[in-house]
Amino acid sequence: MLEGSATDILTLDSVRGELIRLEETIIFGLIERSQFAVNQEIYATGDASLLKTTDKNHHSESFLDYFLEKTEEIHASLGRYTSPDEHPFLIDGTTVPLIQAQSYPQSLRPNNININAKIKAIYENQILPRVCKQSGSDGQYGSAATMDINVLQSISKRIHFGKFVAEAKFLQEKDKYTQLITNNDAEGLMKLLTKQSVEDKVVARVTLKAGTYGRDPTNTDTNTPSYAIPPEEIGQLYREFVMPLNKDVQILYLLQRLGAPNVAYCTSEGGTGGTGGTGGSQEAAKIFAGSNEETSTGTVGCADLNSCFAMVKSNQIARCCACIESSPGAIVHTTHALLCANATGLCVTREVVVGTERFIEICKANHSTPLTGQDKTALSIGLADSPGALNQVLSIFALHQVNLLLISSSSGRGSGRSGFYLEVDVSLLFRFLCFY
Repeated sequence: MLEGSATDILTLDSVRGELIRLEETIIFGLIERSQFAVNQEIYATGDASLLKTTDKNHHSESFLDYFLEKTEEIHASLGRYTSPDEHPFLIDGTTVPLIQAQSYPQSLRPNNININAKIKAIYENQILPRVCKQSGSDGQYGSAATMDINVLQSISKRIHFGKFVAEAKFLQEKDKYTQLITNNDAEGLMKLLTKQSVEDKVVARVTLKAGTYGRDPTNTDTNTPSYAIPPEEIGQLYREFVMPLNKDVQILYLLQRLGAPNVAYCTSEGGTGGTGGTGGSQEAAKIFAGSNEETSTGTVGCADLNSCFAMVKSNQIARCCACIESSPGAIVHTTHALLCANATGLCVTREVVVGTERFIEICKANHSTPLTGQDKTALSIGLADSPGALNQVLSIFALHQVNLLLISSSSGRGSGRSGFYLEVDVSLLFRFLCFY
């Protein structure tokens, strides 16, 4: 992932540097995969699947799909798919990480573009037969599938980096792109973003690298050099698949570029998602999205509040809304717990009251609204169960003349501790701070 501010990232030069680096990752991955046979058994599904069916498990997926899905589940639990340049193949990517995920610059418009299903099909059916020296099976299923996953992930990253390329191009020529996007002119966008001379240079560079990295250095016969994969073949794979798919992603992203950021809300009734009811959460989401009462444009429903938070963290959506008070003074514990779990990555920016419920809007901490001068701060405090513990904390607010707007007991963390949710009249923006 590129580092630095959003302005620094979104230049064609900085994006191009990342694309060039990914060329080498893909080339080495293909060379590694080429040492094994195609091993078509890895990709067989249904009754032909290599996976054994037991009394407890009936496997109809392919060997590769099972391996890939389990790999992605582990990666998701460690925060891989919270990065805007990473896209899963088989899972939804909204898993809440077990660790505090890194907060990335808000470089792209939130989107749900993911063409990995198409990438995977092309890889299995068209790329593999052209890079593997042996067409049959060598029984090295685990090793071959491991290389498959490495190559698929690197190719996916290279192709989906088209979002960054598209954003950089849009910022460079806003007027031209805006007109084409407004007219929904995909053909015009393709013509504008395509630079044939640049693509020719990319193919030439990839071919040169493949010839350098894939050659046996001990073979001194310059007339008949030995290559793991013919360099021209890798260059052609780039021309036929990688670059066209990258441009497909660019078009998809640009056509969404001018749309308003969506707001996710929980659709589940009762306390399952901590929303206090479907009607209130959807109405609050419409208000945050700027939609009128007759339409839900700009809002997306989720099965539970956890999914709403996860979508924001994985950059699939800009914002989500959650009920913080189901009635005056009654804090929704699910919302409080999720705020604690994401205290350093997310931020609360606005609030709205719908009936007796109060809803808050949550977004990434680097995508927050400006200070208004009438802002407040929310805190979660964990205290030891001892006489006077709460009074000691509250006396600090009194000492510094900080107005306490709300205090409510909530779920504590661990035995022997009490949890409290507080809102104070301090203009630090309506952020959320957690102290346990």
